[in-house]
Amino acid sequence: MGLDAYVECNCLKEGKAKPPPFDISLVEWTDEGIDVSPTVDDETYYLFVNWRKHACEHENFKYYHNRVANIAGSNFLFGVMQRLGREDYPLLNSIWNKPVDAVQAGKALEELNTLESKINVLQGVFLVESQSQKEYVKALPGDDSWFYAAGSEYTYRLNERGFYILDRNSRELFRSMAFSQEVIDSQEEGRAHLLVRFQDHVTGYIHEASHPFSTKTWGVDQLYYPTSLQVGIRELRSSDLPSVEVLRELFEASLTTGNPIIWT
Repeated sequence: MGLDAYVECNCLKEGKAKPPPFDISLVEWTDEGIDVSPTVDDETYYLFVNWRKHACEHENFKYYHNRVANIAGSNFLFGVMQRLGREDYPLLNSIWNKPVDAVQAGKALEELNTLESKINVLQGVFLVESQSQKEYVKALPGDDSWFYAAGSEYTYRLNERGFYILDRNSRELFRSMAFSQEVIDSQEEGRAHLLVRFQDHVTGYIHEASHPFSTKTWGVDQLYYPTSLQVGIRELRSSDLPSVEVLRELFEASLTTGNPIIWT
């Protein structure tokens, strides 16, 4: 789950789109962009969907569209704004899930520039692979939200005191600033599943769970499981908020076309 957004092009308004294979008066502009009258029959709707996809150089009339953030990314962005002072970012805090016109986009872009210029006053907590320094999870100091849940049995969490696991009664099962993970294939009720064994580097304490840290390498079928991870704290950079660049592209697309940003 996550948040996507797009800005439509002006090709239809400017007469640059291919003529539709149905009465063009049936095309409507709605809060969700270019659509067809809800009164059309299934055949006409099918014609509309196929025409819209290749009617101009922009697929589905989308001048720019992208994934803004997943749930974790959205929470991290809002957490950053909360710590910097939400009152300085009124549009960025209120624009989600409702169309943003070009005037608002210009103001939101100013807020985004302000946020990017101040982000390095904050620190972030990162769970990284010891050797490659690849980052797997990030959080803000003082956070206590989970990033993985095994049903209602237990949750994985991260803060400045380490990576830790809590059970459903908030009892701490494991905590570490540096640990190894051993991934084991196991059998349960005739079904294969993965088991992970976390071991703290300092105390040697071992805890077994069902969800290892992994990454997918392009062109490689198998997942990669780091064997050693550690928790680090450093100054935040704008690259820690990938949604910032997507938002910038959206705001600039809205200013260029004069069309609103539509969230999906």
